[in-house]
Amino acid sequence: MIWLMRASQFCVACCVPVALVHLGLGLLLSPSWLSFTYTRADFPSDPYGFSVDDRLRYGTLALAFIRENQPVAQLAAQTLDGAHCFPPQSDVCPLYTPRELQHLVDVQQLAQAIRNIGSLTLGLLGLSVLALIAMRAQRRLWHALVAAALGSIIAVFTVLFVALVAWDTFFDTFHALFFEDGTWRFFYSDTLIRLYPERFWFDSALAFGGFLVFASLTLLFISLHASKSSVLKTGLDSLRFAFHFFKQEKRHVD
Repeated sequence: MIWLMRASQFCVACCVPVALVHLGLGLLLSPSWLSFTYTRADFPSDPYGFSVDDRLRYGTLALAFIRENQPVAQLAAQTLDGAHCFPPQSDVCPLYTPRELQHLVDVQQLAQAIRNIGSLTLGLLGLSVLALIAMRAQRRLWHALVAAALGSIIAVFTVLFVALVAWDTFFDTFHALFFEDGTWRFFYSDTLIRLYPERFWFDSALAFGGFLVFASLTLLFISLHASKSSVLKTGLDSLRFAFHFFKQEKRHVD
């Protein structure tokens, strides 16, 4: 029975950060975040003619394509009136170029993969929590939640520090990790850059990190209060659990 307790505790500690990322991504893909960002007074305007309403209209379509796993043909069929094309013309033009459509497909696939992993993680997290409660191991549950919250806070602050100090390097490295080289760079006149300029991604990264920190701090406060333990004692217990878990795993392998 003790191995099941430890395994469930370990699953909770590992699943919570992934679940928070899953929830944070859902917030960034919501029309509300798009509206909040576009309507800010200091958000850069489109030098090629998109108004705020234009950005909301076309930007919402792209987010729905990513979030709802829509077929790419729906986006490929969208057009711009000639006045909004670059260069301006008398006839309509496609909303996206083939390269932009391919990148949106790549983003959709990545977002759906994260969503599927997040859904599985939430299920595993729920089962692990129920298992600990059923075994009356609530103290182990609180320790796992504290460890998850502390680990998430440290990781997020590290990533945010790198993003703030070296944004260009952070942005390029992120894209290099998830997309093929040469598939994610576009002209300033391309629709994707007009809808989602670099400022949009900088603000989104800060908002995403802020959500993770807030959620982790809330989880930490609730867990510490519920366990009625000090930060130091609970943190040491969580570290001791991780040490013994990996030690036993190593001994088992040997």
